[in-house]
Parts: sequence; structure tokens; C-alpha cells
Amino acid sequence: MGSVSTSKCSPGPYFKITIMTIFGYTVALVVAFALLGVIFSRPETEPATTSIVSIDLHYDMPTVNHLSLTCVDNGYILFRHSALSMHEGESAHLVITTIGEKVKIVEKRGVTTTGNETAATAIATIDCLAQRRFVCRFDSEITGQWCTFNLTNVDGKCVEPELHF
Repeated sequence: MGSVSTSKCSPGPYFKITIMTIFGYTVALVVAFALLGVIFSRPETEPATTSIVSIDLHYDMPTVNHLSLTCVDNGYILFRHSALSMHEGESAHLVITTIGEKVKIVEKRGVTTTGNETAATAIATIDCLAQRRFVCRFDSEITGQWCTFNLTNVDGKCVEPELHF
């Protein structure tokens, strides 16, 4: 009688190499995804703060639509927007949202009236921004204009961005 070969039933060295290779690739894939998660994760963001600032309207009939922000002492910013089409007796305000160094300023109408429509200059003192550099976006719901600009809140700095429709 012949001998019985058991080589077909035993796993052999190739089976061990295949399992180790699959396990190695799986571990490498998990490590690669973990590294990608760390690399592309969003940085910790600061909490958002929103402030509402009242605007004083001066009905001095300006003709040129102009925006300026002037930094004064103690971190205050003097906001001036001219040639707004407002009714006498109306009010307006600024809604300022800050997330880290990003600032969004929205100019909105407050109480509306049916008085005579006239051109006005909006003046406000912004006191909710720290003395540092900001990337700003301004949107006026009154005129429909917008602009973006960089602002470094230090004494004497003045920014006059160009408004767009």
C-alpha cells in the first residue's frame, strides 16, 4: 500500500503569510485613516458672539455712498456710512457676529416710519471688538451693498473699503 499524503490538508507556510499580510494591511489602513483624521480635522474654533449696536442717523443729505471705520482709543471703532436712503424718524442698528478673527457686520433697519425719505449718515461706536486683527464682511440690508476688508484695531487706523452691489 502506498503512503497517504497529508500536504493537501495542511495550511502550509503560504497560509500564514497571507493572514499576516492581510492583518498588516488592515493595521496600516487604520493607522493611515487615523493620521488623515488628525491632519484634516478642523481646529478648535472660538465660540461665536453677537452684539447689537445702535446707529445714530444724521439727516445731512450726503450724496456720496461711503463707508469708513476709524479705530480710536480703548479699542473703540467709529463706524460711518453715508448716503443711506431713510425716512425721517426711522432707526437702524448693526448686528456684529464674531467668530475668532472673523467678523460679520450687518446693517439693518429698525423701526420704520412713513415720514419723508431723505439721505442720512449712519454713525455708530463699536465697542465689542478686541484690539487685534480681524477679517471683516459688511452687508447693508438698507442699501443692498457689501464689502470685505481687513481691520487691525489699533489707535488711529482707518479703513475705507469699496462697497459693491
